[in-house]
Amino acid sequence: VERTRGRRDVLETPESCRGPKNSWKAATFPSLEELSIKYTDSLHENGGQFFDDWVMPLLHRLSVLNSIPKDHSSLAIGTSLTSIQLAFTKAVNADFIYVDISLPDLVHFISKQQSLAELSIRFDIGIYQNIIRPTQPAILPSLKSFQLYLGEKHSRSIVEYLLQALEMSSLRNFLLTVDCDIEELTQVAFYVLDGISSSSEIQDFHLRFV
Repeated sequence: VERTRGRRDVLETPESCRGPKNSWKAATFPSLEELSIKYTDSLHENGGQFFDDWVMPLLHRLSVLNSIPKDHSSLAIGTSLTSIQLAFTKAVNADFIYVDISLPDLVHFISKQQSLAELSIRFDIGIYQNIIRPTQPAILPSLKSFQLYLGEKHSRSIVEYLLQALEMSSLRNFLLTVDCDIEELTQVAFYVLDGISSSSEIQDFHLRFV
């Protein structure tokens, strides 16, 4: 754990160093405003998180690599976040290119943050699950800025799901970066333009093709 002036914890937990949840004691961080968590070896999908029993009353900014907070870890994070960065990336020398990232779990976590103003999501690896159209969108009334990076695997299905699952009526700035072929890009652009048309506050939309 690296702490700077009591305001930021940067946590890097390689697979080989992780212990059972009970090896991490409950702790209170009354002044902690920003938390960054990195699972550098693989996707952390199941089981408890090491911060499940932490108390962080002033936490407002969260960055997570290769995991979606849920259950106890979601409760520990609270519902007062104003900025979220989530990234799912292929580890160096890893042999997986598809993972079972749960988009419903991702949306469920985000939807609890009614004060969320900035959201960034990055997918460098593909999703092999069947993505079912959400029955009801999650409302994010305070979201002003959304950055979405989509790798070359299933970019169309991911963007379609997220824009159907998230209602962002106050969105002003949307940056979409896509790594795919031209045909896929055309379809992605169609879903994006249709998805953001409900946002009357949109001022800047940038589409990057890499």
